[in-house]
Amino acid sequence: MKGYGYDISFSQGFIPENDYNRISSESDIIISPLNVMTKRDTGIKEIYGQSEGSALPFEAIQYCKPLIVPTEFNVINEMKSSTLKYKTPENLEKILVELIENKNKLEYLKKEACKNSEKFSLEVLQKYFKDEILDNLDKL
Repeated sequence: MKGYGYDISFSQGFIPENDYNRISSESDIIISPLNVMTKRDTGIKEIYGQSEGSALPFEAIQYCKPLIVPTEFNVINEMKSSTLKYKTPENLEKILVELIENKNKLEYLKKEACKNSEKFSLEVLQKYFKDEILDNLDKL
């Protein structure tokens, strides 16, 4: 991908918060080769996106970015239009090549990610809280 002129950033260790925020803000997409099936230190098996939380959806919302995640990762409906899923490393490669060769698809995903992020704005959440919770307290 670097040969195509893309600035790829990845880390296997800690990234200082300021650097992480800058990189995330400047990025076009978030790719997570997350191992969905994991095990806690206690030996308990967990599944990211189901029984174990992941910051991925929140970061995609915060930074208004599309996601590329493993097929097994559970994504909420509000984010599906800006999320691509892959099954194998070869499938991930195919997706990345397609995005490189079809800039319109990447731009579409970026626009969808921004639309999806707006669904979680403070104003939208406040309205939901008022309309769906506060206004219905008397019905409980």
